[in-house]
Amino acid sequence: MNWIKNNWIIILIIGIMLVYVFIDQIKSPKAEEVYVDNGYELAATIQDDNVPEEIANQSSAKQEVKYVDVKGEVNNPGVFRIEDGDRVVDIIERAGGFTKDANQETVNLAQKVIDEMVIHVSAIGEENAPIAVVNEGNNKIRINIASKEDLLSLTGIGEVKANAIIEYRESNGPFKTIEDLKNVNGIGAKTIEQIVEQIVIP
Repeated sequence: MNWIKNNWIIILIIGIMLVYVFIDQIKSPKAEEVYVDNGYELAATIQDDNVPEEIANQSSAKQEVKYVDVKGEVNNPGVFRIEDGDRVVDIIERAGGFTKDANQETVNLAQKVIDEMVIHVSAIGEENAPIAVVNEGNNKIRINIASKEDLLSLTGIGEVKANAIIEYRESNGPFKTIEDLKNVNGIGAKTIEQIVEQIVIP
């Protein structure tokens, strides 16, 4: 008893420390649980925030779907979805190939296809249809798919400029704006002014 009386301060301090440790152990699981819960809440919030963006990306992808119209002497004419890098030969295959009456000499199978392009395969003996004319009402020429003959029909475009346009397309891909034509050798502002109302880009 005398020892307790003489050391009561030490005993009191030890007792307080034990109580503190006990209380801390009781609180720790709760704190951890709150932390975990908050973590789940945060993860859920992040996941929910990503949903609209994913939906927006899907909607954007749907808007970028492109098609071409295949007419004439193919086994299954119609509208076909295209992928980047597709060429006329790929689309003809999807359309079931040429019929026995198709004039294959009039079709450039290596030509790249673009959205809204019309591919017309004429029959043997039929007058060739202008493949690059897309708006029959105004006969504008799609510069990105126009043949040499189509280009020669444009004001101010002779054989040299027509060849230059085709060579540029094959080396650099399709024109994206009217201003891109200035990158073609021999074509300047004056030529563009002459043909701007006669062509369609892309």
